[in-house]
Order: sequence, then structure tokens, then C-alpha cells
Amino acid sequence: MNVLLSTLVFLFVCDFFSSYSATAVSSGQYDVASAKSVPVYLATDDGDVFQRTWSLQLIQKADLPVRPNPPASAAKDKGYTVKKDAYALYYRVISPESEVIIVPTTTPAALAVSALVGLIFLFLRNMYVSGSPFHIQKRPKKRLKKLAPQGQVASIRKGGGKGPPPQRRQKGRGRRK
Repeated sequence: MNVLLSTLVFLFVCDFFSSYSATAVSSGQYDVASAKSVPVYLATDDGDVFQRTWSLQLIQKADLPVRPNPPASAAKDKGYTVKKDAYALYYRVISPESEVIIVPTTTPAALAVSALVGLIFLFLRNMYVSGSPFHIQKRPKKRLKKLAPQGQVASIRKGGGKGPPPQRRQKGRGRRK
């Protein structure tokens, strides 16, 4: 169950179940010296605009206009076309010259998120089963030997001394009268 849930989280974070066909309209603002990935605004045929993250090398190659905010709506024009099929862990970026660049949707961050979710659910499962996040099996309950009768204080002594000591056998003849 835990592995299944972690796998589903990974697939949702990696955009596995979605499909779209759009055109790259613009990119968000970025600093060339420090940015590794940049938000890109994509427009569909309907004029809807959504955002995805591309690597800096792909952004520089596409030479997209830079805008601080996404456009409210945009019409598709000739430029870089993006196609993502459902049930795929990559999308294709097609340049105006028909050059196809395949970009994976999986990232180390997606793997880290799914591992973290799996670890949290493992701890929750362990808490439910054993009462501790680190114990996997149910711990046996401590058994009480005997409870003191109601109204009396329980004895602190451990076993043994119940009643008077045993009678000793006398040695010798005993006392004369």
C-alpha cells in the first residue's frame, strides 16, 4: 500500500496523466548566472495559458520573449510547439525548423517528494499498528501478575514472601519439663 501510494504521488508530480498540445508564448524573468530552470508560459488552441518549467539551455535556444507575468490569453503563433501525451514521462518540444527535443518530466525533486510521502505513511502505519513510528510489529502488552483486591494497596514485593516463614524442624531432644 505504501509503495503504491508513493508511486502514484511520483506519477502525479511528474505530470504522467496529463496531455496537452501548446505553443511556447513567453518565459518568466530569470537571471542567466544563477537560474537552472525557468518558468515558460504555454498557450493552447483555446487561448488558455499555463506554466511549465524548462531548463535554461532550452529557453536560450528557443529565444522566447521574457515577461514577468503570464499573459491573460494568447493566440498560437508560429514558434516552439510542445506536445505531451498522456501516460508518458516526457514531452516533445518541436522547433519551427521541425527539430524535435525530448524533455523528461521526471526530476529529483519529484522522487524526493514521493519518498517523503512514503516515509510519512510508513510512520503513520507503524503508529496505527504498534503505537510507535519506529516499531513495525505490534508490541505485546505487559501482563500484570495479580491485581490487589479493591481498596488495598498493591504489594511492591516480587513473589515469594506470602504468609509466615516455613516451620523449621527442631534438632535434638527438645526441652524437658
